[in-house]
Amino acid sequence: MAFLARVPFERRGTCRLTHRDGTDDSDQRMLLRAHCAASGGIEFYNAHFSWVTEQARDNIRDALRFLNDARAPALLLGDFNQPPQTELHATLRDNGWFDAWSWLRGAEAGYTYEAGQLQSRIDFAYANARASGRLSEIDTVGAAYREPPRLSDHLGLIVTLTLG
Repeated sequence: MAFLARVPFERRGTCRLTHRDGTDDSDQRMLLRAHCAASGGIEFYNAHFSWVTEQARDNIRDALRFLNDARAPALLLGDFNQPPQTELHATLRDNGWFDAWSWLRGAEAGYTYEAGQLQSRIDFAYANARASGRLSEIDTVGAAYREPPRLSDHLGLIVTLTLG
């Protein structure tokens, strides 16, 4: 998990997400935060949620406590491990977050996984209402790697914002 930008970040932080023992997902999940002061400020959050439904439910509940504190425009980015029609996404939408891909690209598939044979969208960029007007473009980045070596089993997303 990382942020890459052309402007500096300030005020970084983390939020540890609930981990359920005894599930197929043994990873401790985190949410990262970084603030960019450019053009009035924007908050960036990076998440890697669980693929286990019950743990993903806990993860989004925990994350929303952290996310809903954002008073500035904010983006939530990351590997959600859940396709767009699942409860995790409905919960985000019900809390005022907009799926940037759907917002800018409509019904286009936007598949990011499995990079060797793209078949689903589990990597996302969400914007809160204050940031939705700053969304300019979104696209996948990377190539469908069919043979080793490959950098990831996911394609990335590149989100372009209007900061002015």
